[in-house]
Amino acid sequence: MVCKECGCLTSSFDERLGETVCDSCGLVEISHFIEDTVANWKVDNTGRQLGSQILKFGKLRNTNVRYNNSINMSDRRMLILSATTLSHYNISKDTLDRVRAYYRAIKNEHVLKGHSIEERSAGLTYFILRELSIATSLRKHQTITDVPSSRISKVAKKIARFHRKAHIFSERNIMSVGSELLDKLEVYGNDRIEVLDMIEYVNILLNERDIRYSDNFLASTVWIVSQINDMKITQKKLVSVWNCSDGAIRVALKQLYIILGITKAELDTYSVNEIIHGIRI
Repeated sequence: MVCKECGCLTSSFDERLGETVCDSCGLVEISHFIEDTVANWKVDNTGRQLGSQILKFGKLRNTNVRYNNSINMSDRRMLILSATTLSHYNISKDTLDRVRAYYRAIKNEHVLKGHSIEERSAGLTYFILRELSIATSLRKHQTITDVPSSRISKVAKKIARFHRKAHIFSERNIMSVGSELLDKLEVYGNDRIEVLDMIEYVNILLNERDIRYSDNFLASTVWIVSQINDMKITQKKLVSVWNCSDGAIRVALKQLYIILGITKAELDTYSVNEIIHGIRI
């Protein structure tokens, strides 16, 4: 029997409960016997009706159940595994709440379809630990969860992309690198916040296209926001403080215009917030 949720081909049957459960994701297929009660009135010599008779019909109903009004078996197993894994780290109760919230979102969107509960738990907990900057490594997490590091990494990156936080698994922390560039340019206040917001957004778009966020792309992102917010940062100034060149910035800008869906002439038309939220005229 193929699981309708994850496509797994194996399941286990509990004769006592009459439940067939997917070995991978925990989907429960319940087979239960239905008793039909049929009125079969008898009349005594006074005309009064006496009792009823219950007749059983061998009607078997197979139903896929998800217990939407309460926590189901697979969810409970997922949370227990995650709590057990995180007990090896110095985490707070808020971290467990984060597990529940994140898992609810990715489950509703079927982000991890085809992955076992163990892989989902290992990947989600690893993603959260990295997000919170709690010291860990794939090797350590593999030892704790008994899930191969390659599977942990694959699931964690899927979750990161879904939550628009792909930068967490970048080879370098692009937000930290962006902050370093802004320090050199002495950009602070609201302009700094908007540049970092744009850097995070561009990083997501580049990750979706498997394009590395190079120093030239970073300088180009800063230049775009500078034009929008009239920050007076020239390409010459960027070259003087960063590992980039005029020609490479121009090439990166052409690519960014296409990826962002705007043109150079339209930079005066939009705000940073409008570009990030996909507002285009």
